[in-house]
Amino acid sequence: MLPNYLLFKILVFGVQKLQIYLDTNIIYGFFKSIAELVFKGRKYTENKRLKLIESSADKIDAMTSFFTLVEVVERLKRDYKEILPSQISSLIEFFRKTFCIKIIEEILLTDRVLFFVLHGMGWKDSIQLEIAKNGNFLLITEDKNLKTLGRKFYKSVYDFKGLLFLLKRL
Repeated sequence: MLPNYLLFKILVFGVQKLQIYLDTNIIYGFFKSIAELVFKGRKYTENKRLKLIESSADKIDAMTSFFTLVEVVERLKRDYKEILPSQISSLIEFFRKTFCIKIIEEILLTDRVLFFVLHGMGWKDSIQLEIAKNGNFLLITEDKNLKTLGRKFYKSVYDFKGLLFLLKRL
């Protein structure tokens, strides 16, 4: 069953694309696979989640934010000490050109972020939730804590399995 607000939108406005916001853990695998290839000589593994999002472009408008890219940069620098800033910039540019995922370049944060943190969420997860909530996007994450706590404050938090379920019903 689709969430009530999605059913309402479909009934009133007709079938529309799902507006989804991708958490860092959904896109990081793409960057990790390339870094593993370059720095450790491992075989490149295609990111099946991003490929599915691409193949569902008729049903999905996918986006993430510059904040997500900041998290990706931080993690790449932590996991691959030898990676250069120019290499990270190239990876980000390659990501932008490869996938039809809009990058939100301006975000509005409210004091809800503080509220979320006070109620047990990490500050990065709180910002991701705030971005999704402000845009009225479905937040797609594999972070169990974000999914569990986030749903207390915003009903449109799903894991990838939940997204697949919604796509089948469109």
